Amino acid sequence: MYEQDEMRQVIMNIKDAARYMDPAYRIFTAAGIVLVQFLARMMKEHKISRSQFKDISAFMKATEGKYDIINLPEMDMEQLQEEMQSLGIRYAVLPDLNKDDGYIQIAVYQPDKGKFQAWYERRLMGLMKGGEKEQRLLRNLTNGNTSVISIPLEGKEELVENDFLMLGINYAKLPDLNVGDGDIQYMIANSDLKKAEHWYSLFKADMLKGGEEVKDMTVSDTLDAYIRTGNMTGEGYIDTASEDIKKANERYENAGQSSLQQEITNVLHRNGNHIKSGSTPEYEEYMQDPDYVMVSINKEALVDKMTFRGREELLQEGYFTCRLPGTWGGNEQIMSIPADRVFLADGGKTYLAFLQKDRRPLVYNADKSIVSVLNRRTGGELAKEVFAEAGRKPGSVKPLDKTLERAEMAVRAPVNPLKVR
Repeated sequence: MYEQDEMRQVIMNIKDAARYMDPAYRIFTAAGIVLVQFLARMMKEHKISRSQFKDISAFMKATEGKYDIINLPEMDMEQLQEEMQSLGIRYAVLPDLNKDDGYIQIAVYQPDKGKFQAWYERRLMGLMKGGEKEQRLLRNLTNGNTSVISIPLEGKEELVENDFLMLGINYAKLPDLNVGDGDIQYMIANSDLKKAEHWYSLFKADMLKGGEEVKDMTVSDTLDAYIRTGNMTGEGYIDTASEDIKKANERYENAGQSSLQQEITNVLHRNGNHIKSGSTPEYEEYMQDPDYVMVSINKEALVDKMTFRGREELLQEGYFTCRLPGTWGGNEQIMSIPADRVFLADGGKTYLAFLQKDRRPLVYNADKSIVSVLNRRTGGELAKEVFAEAGRKPGSVKPLDKTLERAEMAVRAPVNPLKVR
């Protein structure tokens, strides 16, 4: 990360740069602009895709910067999408800057934070590892009389847990939501709290004799303080980056004020909302992205003639819907994907849609119920088994999402576009 004085200077430069930016982006805080700037650099370095940059900047704009970044133990993206959608939580998945650390980061719209916190706690409790007692068993044994302790001994978990077992301390380990801060957290039975406090006082004394001073252990009777360790700033998110991404960012750090202004404004203006004739930059981006496959969808057969009645509603939410070939009437199944991955071709007679090869798009039954993720095919499978892959390159392509009369505050997350109300 930047040293404190360097970061202060950069933020001052960025605040000044914001005066030259598209007015729609002036709502960003200085921290938000730091994040936009970083993501713009990573797009330029081909570390993230253009669509990822667009999704996050659109979310930041739509929420007017009213979001929190949360560190979340890695999970299946389709499961995350379904659970967030079922709870009405508006969010965006940030690009994973370090695919080896076991975490992803998401931005959650602040008015939905209460609903998210309840879900987050349930998720974390399900990931607790026992000591060897699982969290559910520990709580059952203690009738819920537990506390959360935070110990500044990250990297020394084996020592801690061996001592706990020797002392008969009933515990369960909580996932570390802020790797690198030096702290680890455990849930322990209140009946064993005195033993844990005494153990730690002896440990501190031994460390002090050896010339090393360690922080106090903290105790809480709720999970609130622990869960807050999963909150992170934009700078904290950037600091999760792998070494190769950090190196890619280093060469930009000494940019002068004028070049910094130009850097931000150029990237944002390249993402303008005007429609071009022929192949658009967005279309070309998806064509060159190995994670996507393009399929051809006949408008008359697969869109106009479907019996599904939720099309317009979903369209206003930013979803494109079409009937899966081979399904009809009461057995009709409807695929739904973000509209910004769909393009009009052949004078509007054909849709060209880009599906993520390894992800399972949402599929609805005729009664609007969602098909279980276990019964859905990946984009790659749909392209090969259901749709005909589109190998041609049409002469004129228009982005579908930019032809829609949609609310200005539409939030488009990478896999789950939702509307901010």
